[in-house]
Amino acid sequence: MNQNHYLRSILLTALALPLFAQDPPAVTAPPKAQGPVLVVKTARPEVADSMAMGFDHPDELPDLAADAHYVLSLGADQKLKVETGTGDVGLMEVTADPAALMEMFAEQVEGGKAMFRGTMTLALQPQGLTPKDVAAFVDGMFAFPKQIQQLSLKVVGDPEAVTETGLDITLRMDPLAGSPFAATVEALQPCSQGAPTLPGDAAAMLHMQGSIAPASLPALFEPFLALTVRMTSQGDEQAQKTKALYEKFLKLYDGGFSASFGFPFNGYMLMGMLDGEAAQKMFASEEYLAVMKAQQVANRDMKMELTPNAFEHRGAKVMKSVMTNDGEPNPVMPDGILESYFTQIGTWFGGTLGGKDSDAKTLIDAIVDQKVKRAPLADGAVLHFAVDIHAFAAVMQAQMGLPADAEPDPDVPAKATMTLGKRDKGLRLHVHVK
Repeated sequence: MNQNHYLRSILLTALALPLFAQDPPAVTAPPKAQGPVLVVKTARPEVADSMAMGFDHPDELPDLAADAHYVLSLGADQKLKVETGTGDVGLMEVTADPAALMEMFAEQVEGGKAMFRGTMTLALQPQGLTPKDVAAFVDGMFAFPKQIQQLSLKVVGDPEAVTETGLDITLRMDPLAGSPFAATVEALQPCSQGAPTLPGDAAAMLHMQGSIAPASLPALFEPFLALTVRMTSQGDEQAQKTKALYEKFLKLYDGGFSASFGFPFNGYMLMGMLDGEAAQKMFASEEYLAVMKAQQVANRDMKMELTPNAFEHRGAKVMKSVMTNDGEPNPVMPDGILESYFTQIGTWFGGTLGGKDSDAKTLIDAIVDQKVKRAPLADGAVLHFAVDIHAFAAVMQAQMGLPADAEPDPDVPAKATMTLGKRDKGLRLHVHVK
């Protein structure tokens, strides 16, 4: 039961939107664009100037009235049209036809795709993926825009005064009817129990919460399951056992999770279970232990040791995972050792990542004493991230040998939050920075 496995589970939950499949999806091509393929509205001359220069617009931009904005439209003929409109559009509003843009700039896209494939091959081969796997992964990513009917972006706020007024970025993707992405968005529902949280989460450097309906999980995880199994298994036989265990886990997982992290690397994770008794049997099984012990560690300098039933606290049996690093210094493991502890209590599976056994006991106490609360995420979201930017900056300063307690830059925003969820039939991502 090691932290790599559960970090993957958390990240898969956070990223389990099949925006790109293992193979390019079979999608009926969207109709040819009848109007502009890209429209940008902004009252900021520097933004309009940049776009006009990028598309070789020959004329100077017109002057704007006090309540007016530019409307820059790119047609299928690759010519930019500049007009003016009235009303508040924030910093900018963008609407685009991604499939048409990909087709329009196919030559540039193919060049970028080749470079990206090479970069991803270097990055993912050590994780156990073959060049063929990587090629299929990249092809799926670049085929994804064919599944989007329209993309819209709105930015509100002043980047030069973000610490005073804040900055809001809203991205929406409306899927093409009948596409795999449309099916994904349709299935994207929050779970009725809501996301778990603990006192003190708001003070963490990084806090993540998820709330996805259990019925939606198989469809959301399916595109990533084969990839995850290949990255963590050694050989076909082991891969089959790992896949079977993941599938069993998905049937027991209730779709709610929470994770908080600080630095030096330490934190916890919590995942809700639909059937506590069945979950306890799975986590205590020889099958589960065998899969955990056989997991592939991509970095050969990393060694992992598991100790089942390392200790018991308030009736909860705890498994200990110790990772040691014999290679290059790792900022996550400054001492070369990372201890983690995991346990299953009632309808909760939880663990501490980094830290000591006392941290695991504190988490167990919180669960047993019913201090874990659950609530729906705001605005019907299924995922929520919060980052303390100043705390993160202090960590980066320490890594560069600078004083970690230096005063934060007053021009750098303190916090950032991100929420992801369904809005009508589209997928909506909202980022707030201040």
